[in-house]
Amino acid sequence: MRSPRIPARRLTFLTLIVAVSFAAVVVRLVEVQALGRRKEVAYGDSELIHTVAIPAPRGTIYDREGQILAMSVATVDIVADPHQVSDPRLEAIRLAPLLAMPVGQLRAELSQDAGFVYLARQITTNQAAAVSRLGLAGVTQEPDSTREYPDGSLLASLVGGVNAQAHGISGLEYQYDSLLSGRPGQQIIDEGANGVAIPGGTLERTRMVPGTSLDLTVDAAIQYETEQQLAAEMSSTHAKKATALVLSTKTGAILAAVGLKEGPGGSPVPSPVPIALTDVYEPGSVMKLPTYAEAIAGHLITPSTPINVPAQLDIGGDVFHDAEAHPDETLTATQCLDQSSNICTIEVAEKLGAAGLYNALRTFGFGQAAMSFPGMSQGLLNPVAQWSGTALGSTAIGQDEAANLLQLADAYGVVANGGIFVAPSLVAATVGPDGRRVPETRAQTRRVVNRSTAQTVTSMLEGVVSTQGTAPGAAIPGYTVAGKTGTAQIPNPNGTGYLPGAFSATFVGFAPAQDPAVTVVVDLTEPDVIYGGSVAAPVAAHILSYVLHRFRVPPPVGTFSQGAGSSVNTGPTV
Repeated sequence: MRSPRIPARRLTFLTLIVAVSFAAVVVRLVEVQALGRRKEVAYGDSELIHTVAIPAPRGTIYDREGQILAMSVATVDIVADPHQVSDPRLEAIRLAPLLAMPVGQLRAELSQDAGFVYLARQITTNQAAAVSRLGLAGVTQEPDSTREYPDGSLLASLVGGVNAQAHGISGLEYQYDSLLSGRPGQQIIDEGANGVAIPGGTLERTRMVPGTSLDLTVDAAIQYETEQQLAAEMSSTHAKKATALVLSTKTGAILAAVGLKEGPGGSPVPSPVPIALTDVYEPGSVMKLPTYAEAIAGHLITPSTPINVPAQLDIGGDVFHDAEAHPDETLTATQCLDQSSNICTIEVAEKLGAAGLYNALRTFGFGQAAMSFPGMSQGLLNPVAQWSGTALGSTAIGQDEAANLLQLADAYGVVANGGIFVAPSLVAATVGPDGRRVPETRAQTRRVVNRSTAQTVTSMLEGVVSTQGTAPGAAIPGYTVAGKTGTAQIPNPNGTGYLPGAFSATFVGFAPAQDPAVTVVVDLTEPDVIYGGSVAAPVAAHILSYVLHRFRVPPPVGTFSQGAGSSVNTGPTV
């Protein structure tokens, strides 16, 4: 019997099905034998190949003498792959004494259902070496570092700090974080089944780039001396806060910035934030400088101009008076400044007018940030359009604006530098990983008043630091000192008037007066004795004397006491 004949069309269809099925089998074989193998290899690699980050050493921060203020110290992280740990209890017992950790905690970490856990962070290299000698399965190490500050709290608020990821969170550590951090590297390591790197098994490496270091202008020795002097005065006067700033007059370099607050039991402790740079306050009579300088520059007064000083003065409905009651009297402009007469200063300000006084304060640096620094304030100086009817009087005597110590130091630096504004600085240079030192770009100087005006005002400020002035306590034997006191009421935080009986006491000065090397600002908040000449001036004198001797600045020839004749000092620039 003949087999039925399959039509050609159906045969072609069957052939196609067979071909497709065969092709599917071939594809599956390729997947299993080739692609599947690749997946298996990739899975194996993921178990045996470990990527390790290579942290970049953070840049070091130095003071002006090369003393280390912040540095990175190499440490090690101990990590584990619990999947490779056969006996968590035994390994925990062996690790515990080396890591100074409880056995139970380590056992719990080593028993996790995870491929990676940290057992200990930032241990010493000696500890790490001891762990390595144990040769424990699944326990490996990764490089790390920790940030150390050898001088502790000294300059800590300026230098700042870092977080657990070694990124700056405050101060210069924050401001210069991108430079200090450098660039981390990476290496891929081939490991054996026990988690130990195979000798010569580094497959790939990306080089890390160490961070850039900073050379600061601050001097740790001057910072310490300033802090000690300020703490002693704060304790003796029971002040609630004390700040001080020390600058190189000619360069604007900040040599010290101290901020103290009440600690446990009322004892002074360093503020965790750099309040000497960031806090603003109504500074009082130290703000009188721009008024007199501008009036002299505009030929509105001379040092000997007689000024009638009434017992009180009505400005916009408010009555102003001097610190000490007196009858109507006549004083020269120099006597007005030496005795810090509020009424006299307001009368001089009236000659300038509101716009003239505002412009004078602006050109001397008030109402604008002195430099770039985290938390730096521009202070408070309202435009004339926002002034009240009494603002001319209160602004002239430093009670209707706010400034920080750096702005005050800059303003007096104008007079000290012959009428030139010199911008302050805190970082002198950056130092690359290759050791190349690059000085920081300095802001351009600018002229504020002419040299003759600056010399005239300096002579007037010398009178303040004499027996006829308000700050004889700022005098230094052998040197001439120029400066100004300030005693100011403290505003009520709720915005209504001033706190009863609460004052800040300030002194700003520079020496030697005729060729200044150092400028100092000292302020005490709510001391028992409220006058700047009594509590702030003596501290400033101690600090000035220390710095002048530290940098071997000789006394001007022929000068033995405040007010005696002096010649130009040719000593070194601080």
